[in-house]
Amino acid sequence: MRLSEELVAGVKTVRLSIFQDFPGARSPFKPSTSWRMKLNPRLRLDFDGDINASRASLDFTELQLAALNLDNNAAATEVRVGTLSDEVDIRADNNAAKLTLSLPRDFGCEAKIQSAVSKHNAHELMPRRVGDRWFSEGFADSPRKVRLHIEANASKVDFTTD
Repeated sequence: MRLSEELVAGVKTVRLSIFQDFPGARSPFKPSTSWRMKLNPRLRLDFDGDINASRASLDFTELQLAALNLDNNAAATEVRVGTLSDEVDIRADNNAAKLTLSLPRDFGCEAKIQSAVSKHNAHELMPRRVGDRWFSEGFADSPRKVRLHIEANASKVDFTTD
């Protein structure tokens, strides 16, 4: 795990990175490992996570999530995004895994989904499609936005709203 801070466009931003590197066949963590972290909700947060061969629940509803970069491999991951940021950029590589993204109901959503033998329900939340992008109704005029870039291989991605 690595925690750092930086200035992004003049705004103090915290970057939290969690990664698992398994040099051998065994995970260094017990199957029931649980991490609970308290982060300052007044600071913008960029989160980088490698979630491999595990089950994860990432709840950002009380934080100013600005960016989420997630490598989700052979895992079952649930992510909840809150309403404390006006714009959230999400990049997820979802390989042979299940990913559930709960997005704020009053945000405009745009998703670029590159998939190979994958299943997703983008059309339910973002019914307008232009080329390889999906858009929610009123996306262009919405002052609050979530932008998603999903690369999905042999996986399932579910979009829901809170």
